[in-house]
Amino acid sequence: MMSDGFSHSNAFAAVADEIARSAPKGVLLDLDDTLYAYGPCHAAGLRRCHERFTAAGGTLSHESFCDHYGAARERVKETTRGQAASHSRLLYFQRLLEGLGGRTDIGLTLELETAYWGGFICAIELRPGAREFLETLRRLGIHTAIVTDLTARIQLEKLDRMGLAKLVDFVVSSEEAGADKPAPAIFLLALQKLGMKPDEVVLIGDDADRDGRGGTDLGIRTVIIDK
Repeated sequence: MMSDGFSHSNAFAAVADEIARSAPKGVLLDLDDTLYAYGPCHAAGLRRCHERFTAAGGTLSHESFCDHYGAARERVKETTRGQAASHSRLLYFQRLLEGLGGRTDIGLTLELETAYWGGFICAIELRPGAREFLETLRRLGIHTAIVTDLTARIQLEKLDRMGLAKLVDFVVSSEEAGADKPAPAIFLLALQKLGMKPDEVVLIGDDADRDGRGGTDLGIRTVIIDK
């Protein structure tokens, strides 16, 4: 399979082996923590948020700010779990500021969301071998669909930032499908867009539950990458 351009020196080695073995018509591909490392980007986003918070007069340390962010995130998830809205940084920052000031600070909420995603997007770096893998799929005529939780706009921005706009055929977000993984709706919508059946595709992701269980429950061959 090396002759087809797959590298066996990166996290996509097992993926290349599976593609060689199963020869699918299509590939469903997770985005966050599969094509890039989420953690460093999230940290960069929070750093930029804290800088904006401090510039606006906030007195929390970075550590304390992150603790308040985490608590606000959990409060939002209590009422939105399983929906794309459960990932909304806008809602997280709204709750964070309400907890600190006792009111909705509309202007600063919007500024913090903008700061977060600005820092996040700037920190994105493709995993080694990811671009080459997608280029090889394109060359082999294997169609691709990104299947990802979160809202459509920011996921499209991530893909655009990584220069992948011309290397994927479809993007399906949990916002569009109406439910997060591992709910079947998001995978079924991807299959519908591709015009393919479960046994005609391979699903690639990083999470054995959300990706692995979600795919195998529908009879989709699944590969979990080694990050």
